[in-house]
Amino acid sequence: MTKLQQILHLPFDFLMSQFFWLRSEKQKLPGKHFFSFGRSTAVKLLRYGLLSPKLLLNPVSIVRYFEYDFALKSFSLRPLDRVRVLDISSPYLFGFNIASSFDGEYKYINPDKTDLAIVKKYSSKLRFKMTYLVESADATN
Repeated sequence: MTKLQQILHLPFDFLMSQFFWLRSEKQKLPGKHFFSFGRSTAVKLLRYGLLSPKLLLNPVSIVRYFEYDFALKSFSLRPLDRVRVLDISSPYLFGFNIASSFDGEYKYINPDKTDLAIVKKYSSKLRFKMTYLVESADATN
């Protein structure tokens, strides 16, 4: 899909996201704050001229709500002063949330140059409590 097609499709996508979000309000969906965090991140990026339809309309795929909630609860159980996190190619929204919430160092590695370029571009415009590092790397090495 071209940039123009993405922009023209935004109103429809926005209405659909609102429809499904309102339907989910009736459910006790864990991790729903990640949706709000993703949207607010998209708005921050818009201030820098970066449009992320994914973050704006569907920041979290449905199965990730459960994963993110579980991982965050597990992470939060530890006594945290200053932590070091190594993130191996995970969806960047979870890492952005962790890096915004805790003190320490967050290192994101990914061998995929396309994903890495997006994470570098977005993370360079956002403010985090943690030092946020991005590197091209293969976890098996």
